[in-house]
Amino acid sequence: MKKALSVNSGLLMMAERTGLEPATLESPLFIRKGRNLLLTEVARDYLTEIRPSLQAIGRATAIASQKKNRETLTIAAPPSLTTK
Repeated sequence: MKKALSVNSGLLMMAERTGLEPATLESPLFIRKGRNLLLTEVARDYLTEIRPSLQAIGRATAIASQKKNRETLTIAAPPSLTTK
């Protein structure tokens, strides 16, 4: 439960920063049916428009995560050498 709350908090913060909180769209995106959430027509239309951008972000993230940073040098030393 704690993990879900932190994810939701992170999503809410990101939505506020990007101006994409539900109030910006002025229409609900989900309908609660028992334990399920269903997309509204507005949400389906919105998803259709933003899906290519989300897929492009996913591809760019995958490419970036595969590249190794070759400028990083890691040095290990015992504490006796690293303290004053």
